[in-house]
Amino acid sequence: MTAPLPSDDLEWSPVAVLPGIHMQGALGNEFVQLVGCNHDFILNLRHQFPKLDSFCHRFSDAFGEALEPSFVVMHRNFRHRHTDGQALLGFRNAVSLSVTLMSSATNLSHGGGFGSYRFSDSADFYPWMLGHDMVSLISSNASRLSFHDVDAFHGQPAPQVPQATLNADTGDAFLRDALLSCWSEAFVKRRRRKRNRSLFRSLEIAFEASRLPAAYFTSQFDVGRSVGLWISAHETCLNTGNAHVG
Repeated sequence: MTAPLPSDDLEWSPVAVLPGIHMQGALGNEFVQLVGCNHDFILNLRHQFPKLDSFCHRFSDAFGEALEPSFVVMHRNFRHRHTDGQALLGFRNAVSLSVTLMSSATNLSHGGGFGSYRFSDSADFYPWMLGHDMVSLISSNASRLSFHDVDAFHGQPAPQVPQATLNADTGDAFLRDALLSCWSEAFVKRRRRKRNRSLFRSLEIAFEASRLPAAYFTSQFDVGRSVGLWISAHETCLNTGNAHVG
């Protein structure tokens, strides 16, 4: 499910950067898309905003090798209606899980090997992002609200996993399209709110369950924690809101 970006770039804006993903082409719908930093849309913005161009050049791995980050972009009108981040997270989780689940299934069925996108760490949003003015560099989360200069920035994705290369054909396209259809129901049409609320809460937990259990010296307790999160994700998805506890 991929809709072409319109020619009017000012109708769209980058809202999050994912340095752990190298996106080839674009993936999404008429409201939100995942695009690479060399997509025509981003390139046009880079010509208009020098700080964005500088930002794109300032990511590297732990050894200083340059990396090309990807961006989630949203249509301006849709973004103004969804300022709490839930639509953004729901989109990221739907895309990520459609890839990590397929990668894990392939690994289990064909044995061993290291896939480039087996764990959701690759799809983490980077904590620093350009503001609406495409000049200021901002980090805003529960631990801090900070501003800095792009020219002093050096970004690095999660070092425990390799950068993942994606395109519109990567992963389980059937699952991705089904989840993005539910995303449109939940955040565009705002239908079946109870069911979709359970679904996207479940996807949020599943995204955490899909992380690498540990970056170094994985123990049985690390794996057990992941299994526990998967159990919680399934319970949350099946919760209709009508069950009585006790």
